[in-house]
Amino acid sequence: MIKNFVLFLFGILISCSISGAQTQTNAARNEASFPLDNQAVAHDSTGRPVLSGKLRTTELHGTQDSPITNIRLVVTNTAPFMYTYITGWASFYDSEGIRCGAGMFKVNALEPGESAEVDTPGLRLICSPANWRIQATTLLTPAKDVTPSAAPEPTSDATVAPSPSGAQSQLPIPPLVLSIDGEDHPIQIGNPITIKPQNKPITLILKRAQ
Repeated sequence: MIKNFVLFLFGILISCSISGAQTQTNAARNEASFPLDNQAVAHDSTGRPVLSGKLRTTELHGTQDSPITNIRLVVTNTAPFMYTYITGWASFYDSEGIRCGAGMFKVNALEPGESAEVDTPGLRLICSPANWRIQATTLLTPAKDVTPSAAPEPTSDATVAPSPSGAQSQLPIPPLVLSIDGEDHPIQIGNPITIKPQNKPITLILKRAQ
C-alpha cells in the first residue's frame, strides 16, 4: 500500500514538472492547398505564416498498385526567429479535393530566411495530385523565444514527432498544493513535505532537474 501511495504521489509531481517546463509543440492547422507549381505556406497557431514549401519532385503520378513512396521539397523558415526543430506534413489532393497521400518531413536548426531540402519518408501517394499543402506539427524555438501552441487537428496518420532533449521553454511553475484525505499540503521546490501513511513517515521533495 505504501508503495502504491508513493507511486501515486510521484505521478503527481511528474505532471507538475511537465506543466512547468514544456517543449513548444504546434499542432497541424487546417492550411489552404496550392497548385503543385506554387509554394505552399504553413502558419503557426496565431495565424502567422512561418514556413513555406516548394516541391523538388515534380513527376507525381502514383496509383493504388504503384504508389509514390517519397518526394523531396524545400522548406524555408519565414518566421523572424530561429527554429531548433521542425516537423510537418506534406499532403496531396486530387482534382476533386480528396487527399491521396501524405508524408512527414523534419528539419533541424533553421534560421530565419534559411531553407533546407528534405524528404517525406512514409509517403504513399496513389494519384496524380492537382494541389498540395504543408502543415507545421512541431515548431521548437530556443528558450528565449515563445510560440503559442494549438490543440491537435484529428488525422488518421499524423503523429507528433518527439522533441530533442534540452529544447525546452522554461515557464513559471504555479503554486502547488497536495491534497491528502481532504488535508492540503503546499508544495514548493526544494522544501520537503513529510507524510505518515500507516505511521511510517515518507518525505517528498520537489526539485528542479539539473
